[in-house]
Amino acid sequence: MIPFPTLDYPKTNKAYQRPVFDGICVTVLIAYFLHFALPALRGGFREDEMMNMGTCSCAGALKSLLANLVFWKLFLCSGCALYDFYLYRPGGAFYYLPLYHFFDLDPLPYRIVQISILVGSIPLVYYLSRRLASSRSIAFVAVLRAYPRERGFSASRAIAGVSGALCYGAKLQGNGSYASSDRPDL
Repeated sequence: MIPFPTLDYPKTNKAYQRPVFDGICVTVLIAYFLHFALPALRGGFREDEMMNMGTCSCAGALKSLLANLVFWKLFLCSGCALYDFYLYRPGGAFYYLPLYHFFDLDPLPYRIVQISILVGSIPLVYYLSRRLASSRSIAFVAVLRAYPRERGFSASRAIAGVSGALCYGAKLQGNGSYASSDRPDL
C-alpha cells in the first residue's frame, strides 16, 4: 500500500509560533482605536439610549432577566409611559441598570463602558480574523477597517450602542468556537 502524504502547513505553523507579533499587532490596533475614541468621552446621550434606559428601568431587573432567559416570549411593560410597549433588547438592562444606579445620568461612565467593550472586542476580532485568514497582515487590515476612525466619533454610534456591542461580542465568541472546531489545526 502506498502511503499518502499528510497535509502540512509549515508556513502557518511557523507564523503561530510567534505570538509576540500578534500581541504587538493587537496593541497597535488598540492604541490606534483609542486615539480616535477617547475624544468621544465628552459626548452626551443619544435619544435611543434614553428610550432604552427608560424601558429597562420600567421593566426592572427581574423582568429583564426573565426576558433574556425566555427570549421567545414578549414581555409587556405597562404603566410607565403614555402607552404600553414591549420589552425589547433586554440585554441592555445589564448595562443600563447598574450604571444608572451608581452614576445616575452622568454620560461619562456610560461612554467609558462602551469604549471598554469595543476595546475588549479588538483582540477577539483580531484572533478570529487571524484564525480564519491564516495571515497576520490580512487580520490586521481587517480589524483596522472594522472599527471607526473619525476623530471624536460617537462611541454609541460605533456599533449601534451597547446592545449591539454585546451582541457583536457574543457573535464573535460563537464564530471563534466554530472556527476553532471545524478548521484543521493551523
